[in-house]
Amino acid sequence: SGGSSSGTEDNDTPASIKFVAVGQQGTIITSTDGSTWETQTSGTSTELFDVKYINNNFYAVGRSGLLLKSTDGESWESISTGTSANLIGIFYGNNLFIIVAGNETSGGNSIILTSSDGSSWSKITTNTQRELSDSTYFNSRYVAVACCGTSVTGNSIGNSTNGSSWGFSGTNFSQNKSLLGITNDGSNLYAVGDSGLVIKSSDFFNWTQLTTGVTTNLTDIVYGGGKLLSVGRSTTIIYSTNGTDWTDRSIGSGEDFR
Repeated sequence: SGGSSSGTEDNDTPASIKFVAVGQQGTIITSTDGSTWETQTSGTSTELFDVKYINNNFYAVGRSGLLLKSTDGESWESISTGTSANLIGIFYGNNLFIIVAGNETSGGNSIILTSSDGSSWSKITTNTQRELSDSTYFNSRYVAVACCGTSVTGNSIGNSTNGSSWGFSGTNFSQNKSLLGITNDGSNLYAVGDSGLVIKSSDFFNWTQLTTGVTTNLTDIVYGGGKLLSVGRSTTIIYSTNGTDWTDRSIGSGEDFR
């Protein structure tokens, strides 16, 4: 199963929608309390991979260059991105929208889209063929991670100081690993991926591998409320309050979390 969810604490959002989740077949569901969910009309049957609440709007990205925008979580409009690449994740930092994506042609390099307003997008072709999976902004640097692709021997993590010029390389812990999620807690970067991998860096350049106690693939990581939380395949859930020691709160075999 695929998809992602987003939440907001903004009490002024229309209809008091606080949570939006997206997934296959263009599915969009919303909730005011996290318990009761309502299906919305997205206007598409294309799979959606990620949704974020940015600058008083919801944005959802998906296959074949699809970008949707909504002011209330209920009515959605399509925004032209000028690409056919699969759009995997959307992020906003330092006054810039970042969309990480796959490639436009088989065997081609992956792309990144940037925008200052969420409407007009610029395309950047990276130096990696690996599909990009997530991004963040830390210490005046945009950072993106890469997962699958035709070559998984390197180029798993990239960075840019201006959002337009990107360089991708590997780390000593992820040359042959897929990295699927990245976040920061204000002091360190944390990236997660295959086989329970969590790596940590205070400067982007030097990484330390952490012991998580799980071996399933970790697909996403977020920070909030003083905790780092990572989810993965087969209902894996781990968390940390100090960024070093991890507690396993997996709920047994079942669906994959994203």
